[in-house]
Amino acid sequence: MVDCHPRVNLFSEQIDESCRHLISPADAWGNMVLPLRLDDAGALLCATTPHTIDQASKLLKRKLGIPFHFVMADAHQLEQHIAEVYEFEGVELGD
Repeated sequence: MVDCHPRVNLFSEQIDESCRHLISPADAWGNMVLPLRLDDAGALLCATTPHTIDQASKLLKRKLGIPFHFVMADAHQLEQHIAEVYEFEGVELGD
């Protein structure tokens, strides 16, 4: 199967922290999904990993009332950015 989702480096991505309220901290961490920003059409762009896209998609279908789509990120970067965006203690960002 071909992965049709673009891969991103989260250190280079624009992250609109005002979108974080769309996914709870527990859901973001538990499903490895980070809301990045709304696109021009009003769909939520989220980062996840190839291993967690199915559970992230199920979560967003259940909880979001708006369209969404994904980009793929490195799992370690994703964990770091979820921790920073949701202000979890004890996790530091670094390349």
